[in-house]
Amino acid sequence: MRLGYKQIRQIELIVIFLMVGISFYSFLKNKVYLLTSSALQQILFTLLPLEVHRELTLALLIAVIAPLLHLYAKGQEKHMERIYAISWLMHLPSVLYYSGLDWLEAISAQLNFQVFETELSFWDTLLIGAILVGGRILLFLTSNVRKTLEELQKRGADEDDLMKVASGMTFFALIDHRNFFHISGLTDEPYYTHD
Repeated sequence: MRLGYKQIRQIELIVIFLMVGISFYSFLKNKVYLLTSSALQQILFTLLPLEVHRELTLALLIAVIAPLLHLYAKGQEKHMERIYAISWLMHLPSVLYYSGLDWLEAISAQLNFQVFETELSFWDTLLIGAILVGGRILLFLTSNVRKTLEELQKRGADEDDLMKVASGMTFFALIDHRNFFHISGLTDEPYYTHD
């Protein structure tokens, strides 16, 4: 299969939706979501005389996805880093809940540590974090493929050569991405098979 600029952007979009989706899921399973949504409901209730729905999940999802789609449309690596940062920001309360360090006491915060309580297990939290890191690595690699394609196109490379370069670079990027999961031990598939 030959990959071009359009297909690479589609791969990036899928990875971004995966990253944002699982980090938003992590946020929904955290007590911080309940506190945030109840605070938003109170603010909306005081500002608007209308009856406000109890569930603000859809509104929060739209508020998160709209700026991320704008950043994706810009397509530069710094914008991909912002998407990654926003994804980690949503997942961070679950990670902090399982932290062995009482960092709230270290910064003299007057918060109860249980504010970060999550319904996710430790392993689910770890897996989501690994997927976010793996997604960021893949976005970095596809961003490099796109930069190379744009550079070659400016130099006057023909379309067939661009397709070959894109396919080859994407293939190696996917192999590198697969190696990340083997190195981190997130798969039980053998890395090398001896026949």
